[in-house]
Amino acid sequence: MTIDLSTLSPKARAEYIRIGRQYGSTDTLAQANQTLTGLGKYTPELVRHGFSLGDGTRLEGARDGLVEAGVGRADKVGIRKVTSHAYVDALAHGKARREDARSILDNAKRALSDSVDATAVDGVNVIKTALKQTRSAGADGDKLALQLETLRAALGDPNVAAEVAGRGGPDAALDLGIAADALHAASQDRAGAPGTPAETELLNLLDGIIVGLVRGARKAARPAAKRLGTPALMADFELTKLYASRGSEKALPAPAEAPAVTPPAGTTPPGA
Repeated sequence: MTIDLSTLSPKARAEYIRIGRQYGSTDTLAQANQTLTGLGKYTPELVRHGFSLGDGTRLEGARDGLVEAGVGRADKVGIRKVTSHAYVDALAHGKARREDARSILDNAKRALSDSVDATAVDGVNVIKTALKQTRSAGADGDKLALQLETLRAALGDPNVAAEVAGRGGPDAALDLGIAADALHAASQDRAGAPGTPAETELLNLLDGIIVGLVRGARKAARPAAKRLGTPALMADFELTKLYASRGSEKALPAPAEAPAVTPPAGTTPPGA
């Protein structure tokens, strides 16, 4: 049974596609299978902590959607997504430049806070805003690029520039611009796929839905494991498969059989 995608709002659909672009379909398929295996053992326990039977059904449907789209089949090599070394390298480099700039701005904020100059307060506010907006981007290259541009603008602000001039600010601003451009270019290359735009969008959508659900299952598994005093419960819900191929070119493996989802007696299995 595949998932009914027609019920998604345009906003939700766009957000799932955005998330799905960050993951390879072979990885999300493997993670969905692993999480469904865990649900076959612990569905009632996770239900008590927020992951419903409906969530399990939805995960199973999204997994089946990937299988039907050809993920895991050698004869469907035209329908795949690539996570390139260039993208991962650009992401790591961008994060390093972000931390450099944040360190410079944080030190400049301290100095400006001590100043009696009338423009110092404005400079402190500019820096506070920039630091607040650039804390984390996860694996989202476009978001990270925007953060780098935000930091670059803060370094060049008239109320900040003089203070950061002797703290590596000009060089950092230059590096931020280069890193942001590299991220934009890598993100565009990474979005490309040999399949049609419609096929790629469907994979991205299903991947995004799966990512959200397996994360939700993991969150529910944590308190369940603590309540039961069985840390081993977490093994099936760790996101080890989701990041298995991060940083390498990924081709489709041989088809993997869907795991049987068979909760303990007296419960309703996901997808039933």
